Order: sequence, then structure tokens, then C-alpha cells
Amino acid sequence: MDTQNAKTHSQRIETLASYVPRLITRRIAVDPTPISQPKTEPLQAAVLFADISGFTALTERLAQQGPAGAEMLTQILNDYFGHLIDLIQAHGGDVVKFAGDALIALFPAFDDSGVTHESLLPRVTRLAAQCSLTAQQHLNNYKAAEGIYLSLKLAIGAGEVMTMHLGGVFDRWEFLVTGPPLTQVGQVEGFAQPGDIVVSPEAWQLINAFAAGAAVEELAGAMRLIGLRQLLSPVPLDVPYLAEETDEALRRYIPGAIRARLKAKQSGWIAELRRVTVLFVNLPDLNYAGDVEEAQQIMRALQNDLYHYEGSVNKLSVDDKGVTLIAALGLPPFAHEDDAERGVEAALAMRRTLRARGLRSGIGVTTGRAFCGSVGYDRRREYTMIGDVVNLSARLMQASLKQGIDNDILCDGVTYRATRASAALELMLGVDLDDSGGVGDVNYFEELPPLSLKGKSQPIPVYRPIDHQTTTIDVDNFFTEMVGRNAERKLLVEKLRAVLQDDVGSILLIEGEAGIGKSRLVEYLVIQTKTLALNYLIGAGNAIERTTPYHAWR
Repeated sequence: MDTQNAKTHSQRIETLASYVPRLITRRIAVDPTPISQPKTEPLQAAVLFADISGFTALTERLAQQGPAGAEMLTQILNDYFGHLIDLIQAHGGDVVKFAGDALIALFPAFDDSGVTHESLLPRVTRLAAQCSLTAQQHLNNYKAAEGIYLSLKLAIGAGEVMTMHLGGVFDRWEFLVTGPPLTQVGQVEGFAQPGDIVVSPEAWQLINAFAAGAAVEELAGAMRLIGLRQLLSPVPLDVPYLAEETDEALRRYIPGAIRARLKAKQSGWIAELRRVTVLFVNLPDLNYAGDVEEAQQIMRALQNDLYHYEGSVNKLSVDDKGVTLIAALGLPPFAHEDDAERGVEAALAMRRTLRARGLRSGIGVTTGRAFCGSVGYDRRREYTMIGDVVNLSARLMQASLKQGIDNDILCDGVTYRATRASAALELMLGVDLDDSGGVGDVNYFEELPPLSLKGKSQPIPVYRPIDHQTTTIDVDNFFTEMVGRNAERKLLVEKLRAVLQDDVGSILLIEGEAGIGKSRLVEYLVIQTKTLALNYLIGAGNAIERTTPYHAWR
């Protein structure tokens, strides 16, 4: 390999590796065989959860500026996250997951040979605390734009975690970290205010001889960290050398939304503000103590449900409420006019899958504009979504768990209206266009009382989709008087009369741009067919079912 090719290879591998946690790149460096089977590995570690306040307001403001706003937001995000990631890595931490405007880092209790030991847990927990104090010193009340300041809430847990590699549909694998320390940070972070560092009771027991703090009154044993004595000298995690053959092994952990752009060397063009439908799917029964084979089966089934509608898994995350799958419709390279409908259909499909296995779920579905792009910097980054639409989906998921209905789905008003619009033809004709068993399945919603949600000044309209509500559709109720298109209407009537009087059939092709009235002419044809007492059959194509043979005639 000549010098230029070697340099290009090195840059490509470094870029791919920046999207993958060090825990994975360490394994790939030893064995570059691409993953093909689920894996689990226990690990002693401290867990740091960092929640950044202020990004949503910043995103909404810069969204008004279009592409220039997206570019500015990317710069601010990467600058802030870059500083935070630098601090974490300098203290021996590994950023394993970004979750919108938050991240999760592990501080593994590795010895010099890379083996974890429980005896090293106090040291790495002190390092996580030391890192947190430094981060608050440098990054709290950070001026991001005029009138907008970013602040940090940090939470620390410690103990044994389980790393899991799940999925594999279309060679797309998800890295999940679960276990008691994740539950710990999920429990205590809710008591943190901007500027706080809250430490779980379990983690505090490991560092209390070296730490000063104040009790968290709401949770016995939890503490707010104030300071540390006898600071440690941190040792950063090693950066493994990755050979050329590690390329495919790395790609299997990278979302499809950015694979193509990375391959085309367009990593600088990934960030954008785009309309997406966001799904938050809580899986409380997919837990640390569960069987990996069962978890693998569940993950593959959910991937298949989502990919059927050309959706994307954004990530898996864990908190005290269990595992949450975050997905989206409308991410590149798949974007559709009916992404809201696809999102609700995907949510219904995933709920059916989970119900069939006797598993609980709670799902939130929202539609709107979000920042979609890579956050971080050249040594560690991740493709993520940030914006009010993302936060609202998470809030609806949480609310769905409180409704008292197992496997509930809650949608916002934008999703409800967009879904009704895209299903209008199905209802009008009284046929099942998507081969899912009902007429206008996702067009049936139950309107619920508005919900008061965190971060919203006013109650939010909420809707519950009803799966496979079958009913008798009176087609005449959907017909309205047609205006114009006299020549086209005359031709349709002539062809129908030729069938009736002369038994002569025809094939008519109606072409036109979206919204020009093609469906309205089909409606008119149905009316005239009924008027002439002719029997008729209706079939329709559906972009969602384009891979299903003969779908229009089923």
C-alpha cells in the first residue's frame, strides 16, 4: 500500500471508529471478524450520566434559520460535547451512548491486562466523580448563544454492568449496556438540578472516605457531591490500533443513516434540520437478568417490524424504567411523505410483536422538525436527534406507562393529523390498502384528555391509535361534489357506458403530479359505476408494501 492509500485508509478507519465505543474497538482490534452472533460480557464499572440543559431551546431557535442554523448548531454541539468527551476520556472513561442532549460513559475497572476487577471499582468511581467536578467547573453555565446558556446535570452509579450486542438484521447491530448501575443513575438523576452531581447510594459507599457531599432528602443514601480529597492521577483508556480488515466489523455498529455518507466521504454534510417521526419504545421486561437469546429474538423482531416501514433504529438506552428503543421514520436515506403513518403502523406492529410474547411496552410517537446529525468530535461521536419533537416522544412514552393500559401507544397532534391525511383515500374507498387487516387501520384514533407534561406550559393534545378497528364503511358518506375536470369525467362515463351497452372494456391511465386530483377522479369513477349498477373491484398500491408481490390485488 503506497503512502497516500495508507493515509486514506487510516483516516477512513479512524472516522468509523469514532462512531463506536472503545469497549467495542478494543475487541475488534484483537479479533476483526465482523459480529454475526449476539454477545454478552459482564463488566465492573462506574457509570456517569450527563444531561445537558438548554440544547432544546437552542435547537428550536436555530431551526428558524434553516441550513445556516443547522451549521451553527452543529458547531456549538460539537464544541460543547467535544470538551465533555475530552474530560471523560482523560479520566479513563468511555462514552458508550449519546441520548439526544445527554450521554452515558463507563469507567471500566480494568487492570493493566484489560481484565476487570471489583477491587478496582472504588478507584474508577473516584475518577468518575473527579471528572464530574472538573466538567461542572468548565462547562456549567456555558454561553452557547445570546440569551442561551447550557448547563450540566450529572449522576454517578457503580457496580456490575452487562454489555450486550443485539440485532443483526441487515447486519445492523446495537450495543446495549444494562445492569444495576444504569438503574441507579436513572433513579438519582431526577433529583439533580443544573449544576448538581448526584451519586447513588451504592457509588457513594465506594468514595465516601474521600468525598464531601450533602444528602439527597428524597432518596436515602444518595448524595450531592461537593468535593473530593486526594485527587487521583487518571490514566486515559488506550486507543487500540485498528488494521485495514476491521472496516466491516466497525460498520456493523453504525446506523444506515450515515453509512452511505461516510463511504462517499461526506461526513461534513451529515448534520441537518429535518422533519421526522420519532418513536420511543419502552421495554421494561428486557432487563439485566434476562436471557440473551430471548433479548436477541426480541431485538430482531422489532428491527424487522421497523425496517418493514423503512424506519431506522437510532439507539437503545437504559434507565430505571428499563430498556428504551429510539427509532425514527424520515432519516436518510429513507424519507417519505407518509412517514407519520408509517411511524404509527410501525408502533402498532411492534406492539403486536411484544404482546404475542407476553411482554409489556409503552410507546410515544411524535412528528416534527429535529436536528439530525453527528455530535461529538473526531475521536468520539454519534449520530443522534435533538429537538422538542424528540423530548415530546419520550414524555409520551413515559405517560403511556402511567395510563394503566399495557402496551399503550400515545401520539401527538401532528402525527394524528398527518396520519389522517395520508389515510384519507383508504377511508374514502373503504378498502384496506396496506394489507394489515382492517379498513383505514391507523386512521382510527381515540382522542384522550390533554396531558400536562414536563417542559410544556400548556396541556398537550394526545391521541391513541386503535389497532385494526374494523367497521362497515359507507362509501357514499365520503363522496363530495366534484368541480371541473369535465373532459376527463366525460371520458370516464363514455367508457363505463361502453362496458354496459357494448360489453367493451378499456384500460385508462390517469397521470399527474401529487395533489392534482387523481384520487378525486377515481372517486368519481366509483360513483358512476354505482349509479350504473355495475360491479366493481378496487385495488391499490402502497409504497410501504412495494416489496410484497401482487399487493394491489390481495
